[in-house]
Amino acid sequence: MEQNSSTTLHIRCDREDLLASLQVAATVVPSNSARPILTNILFRASDDHIEILATDSQIGLRIVIRRLEALQPGEAIVPVKQLLSILKESSSNHVELQVNHSAEGRSLLHIILHDGRYTIGTVIGDTFPEISPFPDHSEQRVVIPGGECERMIRKTAFAMDKDRSSVVLSGLFFMVEEGACVMTGTDGKVLSEAILDCNQFQDSFHAVLPPSTVQHLQRILQQDGSGDVELMIDRKVVFIRTTIKNNDRDGIGSIQIEITSRLVEGVYPSYRNVLPRDPNATITFDREALLSAVRRTALMVDGTTKGVVIDAHDDRAILRNMVVTGGNAEIPVACTVTGETRRIGLNANNLLNILRIYERDTVSIELNRDGKGMILREPGMTYLIMPISPPKES
Repeated sequence: MEQNSSTTLHIRCDREDLLASLQVAATVVPSNSARPILTNILFRASDDHIEILATDSQIGLRIVIRRLEALQPGEAIVPVKQLLSILKESSSNHVELQVNHSAEGRSLLHIILHDGRYTIGTVIGDTFPEISPFPDHSEQRVVIPGGECERMIRKTAFAMDKDRSSVVLSGLFFMVEEGACVMTGTDGKVLSEAILDCNQFQDSFHAVLPPSTVQHLQRILQQDGSGDVELMIDRKVVFIRTTIKNNDRDGIGSIQIEITSRLVEGVYPSYRNVLPRDPNATITFDREALLSAVRRTALMVDGTTKGVVIDAHDDRAILRNMVVTGGNAEIPVACTVTGETRRIGLNANNLLNILRIYERDTVSIELNRDGKGMILREPGMTYLIMPISPPKES
């Protein structure tokens, strides 16, 4: 350590706790930015916890670790990727971080592990953007079990408009009404709606979550031991709070994670008004058999529509690629048909995306006369696929 230097931050904590926190923070930190300070993170240590702040100017992340020994409270701005790489390569149980500021104006972060010691520079002379903590008092606030929230996002986010042809449709619609929490994604061609019924949802409000916010939350919830998700809307901003649990030799450590993000502005379409009702025909398949048949038919699918035709009669359906250019597929699959039968055309990718996340062994495709779309259902889920006009039978 340098002579004539003063310690401005000094903590000891579990290496796995810090590593897990930095892995979450690193997903928000941009690789480069017009504001170079944003490529770093802010450490802020108090007597009983340490906060890690990260932002890309659109999304703010605040992580709180409470299992630590704070020898010297303080704060420092440090490069996250370098620190993360050091912790990944270590097998130490604990890590000690000490920031020293010299009389010459240098500021260094000393990283002390049982299997090595490192020193890297910190950022001085710049101010890190402040990130608001989760407000503890609000009427527009809901609590969703972490597992249920992850499932709802996983089963709806795939349908968001990835081409960004519509700013509103590129996000995930979130609504609370009549004792239910609703998440919906659609690009106008495929739609997925998830509903969680719960008596605790008393208020009514809605918002559109940005795609990057949805992706960050989904990554966090995919980790083992994620806790309940608290979500609060405050005008044009959404606040999200959850925890991840770190299992280690000493037991279970809980790390609190907060996301702050601006909402997508605009009016989400009233999609429920166009959902077809009262089907006049239903085709039921074994899910795995249909998934395999669509996947094999898609090998011959060409063009932007990725069109597949399904001809279902009695106890068998034939799947064919809609546009024949480089080759043709004809795949039979067993099914059960009730009601009227006819040919249907649809986008292979849209059906594949649904079948991959579908949790039942059998899947039924509901058809209607007006051609508004095909409906698939499972508990708490409704999927809509808009049809593609199939070619006339020769």
